[in-house]
Amino acid sequence: SQTGGATQGPGGINGTDINNYFGTLILEVPSGAAGTYTIPLKSDPLTTFLADENSLTLLLTLNPGVIAIACQTNADCDDGNACTNDTCNQESQCVNTPNYDPAQSCCNPADGTLTPLSDNNACTDDVCDAGTGVVSHPPKPAGSTCGNSADTQCDNPDSCDGAGVCLSNFEPSGTACGDPTSTDCNGADTCNGSGVCLNNFATAGTPCGDPSDTDCTNPDTCSGAGVCLSNNASNSTPCDDGLFCNVGEACLNGVCTGGAARNCSDGLPCTSDSCDDVNDVCVNDLDPGNCLIGGMCYSDGQLDPANDCQECDTASTTTDWTFLNPGTACDDGDPCTGTGRPGIGIDTCDGSGVCSGTPDPECNDQCSFAIPLVEGSQNSTISAGGNDDVEATCQPNSNNDIWFVYTATCDGLVFMSTTGSNLAPSNDTVLSVYDECPDQSGVELACDDDSGAGLQAALTLSVVAGEDYFVRIAGFEQNVGPVVITVETVNDCVIDGVCYAAGELNPMNDCEACLPLLSSLDWSPRAEGSACGDPSDSECDGPDACDGAGFCEVNNKPDGIVCADDLNVCTFDVCQAGACAHPPVAEGSPCGDPTQLECDNPDTCDAVGVCQSNFVAMGTPCGDPGDDQCDNPDTCTGDGFCGQNFEPDGTFCNDNDICTNDDQCVSGLCEGTPIPEAPLVDENGPRSVLATPQPPASIAPVALRVTSPDWPCLDKYVQANGTLAAAPVFQLPSAWGTISLVGPDMVPSTTYVIEAECGAFTSPAGMAQTCNWCDINCDGAVNGADILFQVNGFQGDLGLGVSFEAMDVHPCAPDHVINGLDILRCVLAFQFQQTYADTGCPLPCP
Repeated sequence: SQTGGATQGPGGINGTDINNYFGTLILEVPSGAAGTYTIPLKSDPLTTFLADENSLTLLLTLNPGVIAIACQTNADCDDGNACTNDTCNQESQCVNTPNYDPAQSCCNPADGTLTPLSDNNACTDDVCDAGTGVVSHPPKPAGSTCGNSADTQCDNPDSCDGAGVCLSNFEPSGTACGDPTSTDCNGADTCNGSGVCLNNFATAGTPCGDPSDTDCTNPDTCSGAGVCLSNNASNSTPCDDGLFCNVGEACLNGVCTGGAARNCSDGLPCTSDSCDDVNDVCVNDLDPGNCLIGGMCYSDGQLDPANDCQECDTASTTTDWTFLNPGTACDDGDPCTGTGRPGIGIDTCDGSGVCSGTPDPECNDQCSFAIPLVEGSQNSTISAGGNDDVEATCQPNSNNDIWFVYTATCDGLVFMSTTGSNLAPSNDTVLSVYDECPDQSGVELACDDDSGAGLQAALTLSVVAGEDYFVRIAGFEQNVGPVVITVETVNDCVIDGVCYAAGELNPMNDCEACLPLLSSLDWSPRAEGSACGDPSDSECDGPDACDGAGFCEVNNKPDGIVCADDLNVCTFDVCQAGACAHPPVAEGSPCGDPTQLECDNPDTCDAVGVCQSNFVAMGTPCGDPGDDQCDNPDTCTGDGFCGQNFEPDGTFCNDNDICTNDDQCVSGLCEGTPIPEAPLVDENGPRSVLATPQPPASIAPVALRVTSPDWPCLDKYVQANGTLAAAPVFQLPSAWGTISLVGPDMVPSTTYVIEAECGAFTSPAGMAQTCNWCDINCDGAVNGADILFQVNGFQGDLGLGVSFEAMDVHPCAPDHVINGLDILRCVLAFQFQQTYADTGCPLPCP
């Protein structure tokens, strides 16, 4: 049977302005007569009419009725197809669904036999004849896509040949690809005919690049990976750059470089020292105004220390002595010649380098004419007929005496000897010493006759520095002839008239000392290895030591050996002249940061040992050349970085996104504030909620996304009619207005989360909960008031303060009709506490 009631169409509720009349039609339906039938109404003014309150007959438009006769069992739904499952669902409707996967198989409807649909060939279509279950595989048209879709230089996308075969479409072998560069070690890339781009690297060890074979580099060879290897010797390896004047060179990145100037000093103050790289020699040019004689320097006009009749005369020669002119005053070393007395004159040069003077017979014949006696040996002559001032106590028979006066240089003992004299006839001398001349009451202090070699005299005398001592030399009996008198200090040295104690060092040369056993008149060389000069012992300089010949050797370590690193890659660390020096490496040598960037070239050394950053000039284009409203083209900053040149944050812009407003630049990007706000959401009965997108005047279309914490699987969008589906629907908020969300996914006692989506933006969420099952007025209880709302609604009274959707609870997908079934649902809920689950309706998450 079918019962009348109020109905609602898509455009609203019918019958709200006029009364609606309904009747009951009872049909007898034969068993098994399931299906859809049309029932026409008889047009007879006597039986079918419509009258007003005054019983006036009104025009009546009759429309046929359409009814569906429900199924009772699954058998009622048999469609005679072995490939379907035939069922009668809860709403008494026949459902005939495939009992196989049509995407995988083809089914014969006669017996249900399945045939695999696919032949796994991308170049054929898989066609199922639904009437017979027969599968065919006609080839796809030539050029259809198949297989590998990669599109590279050596491999085009696969395509069908029109006969069911998938072609690889590789580029022919030898086709150019990849890097076209061709070098000694890396040939231009080519395809191999199988879709691969080959590098074409030369095998490892193949000659390439620089064939030079030097101290610092071997011939270049390929690495096998496309790189030409320099094969350089290790940095700091000693090498020879071929320059005579450069020593201590070392390898740096395959180049022999660095080193120090060769030391060409000859140690002479009168020469200018230089190095000649052309002839590979040291040059020691004599400075003007100097002579170099016997390896010693003398200035122009300086006398020969051994012969004052010779001088350095640069106008004549710079390599030998020049004789002084005849008559030039000189000193022949004999105090008894050229005394200057009348008739004697002075000593003079003879023009051939010889100094001589006339002997003075009265030179030292008397004590009052005593000549000076100094340390060392001195010559004189005892002549016959000379005065005999006094007799020596040690030998009274001593005659023909001569006199010397000795002024003591040192305190201590003095040794005097006549050894070397040559008197005749018996060469016997007598030696005596007085504190004053005898005629001045002098006292004899010492006397000796034969203590020396042969019959020569020798004695030791204690003296006081600065005191004068008068020395008498006489011949025994009548011996006369040449005399040699030698004076030596004992345990002291007298050098250049200065007294030095034994062992005292030469103030001008600490490799010489006063060593009386060797000489008391001159400095003696100290033993080889004696400490001298600089005692420091460092990586480039050993302690100085005497060479045993009076010279101090500096003992520098060889120039060019590696010494302490100054941590500067732009300098060498090598010994030079005894010190650790750091000469600069070659200009352009790599150092520091090797990175090659748009704004920063690799660091290199300059010519003075400084590592330069080599930053690209400020303003040079780099990075992103894009020029838009928030980002100007990038340029180098001058300190190695690529500046982004963003417009200031807050600059107004347009992001061309309808979903945003108040667009501003932020870090080079135009960003706007999303327009959508959280929708206004409210309860609307057990099977519906209301949603109103915000802001109402927005120009940004939005879709309304619906989820629920109670049903995690639910993720759908509101459709224009209020139902939910997978696809979003975009409308302006003004077009959405306030919409009721309805349909099978809207179930009682459920929290729904609704967000507005616009482009990439999602608004904050609005939330509302559907009321309890059949709680029509949403007061938290199901009672007679809820049923009364439905009865009134059924009778057409819809101005009740509750929504139509709140009363429309039946069927599982509300049908927009309020009738007895809606009321029945709530009566069962009221009388028997029936729940929504008891209705058998599906839930959002099965």
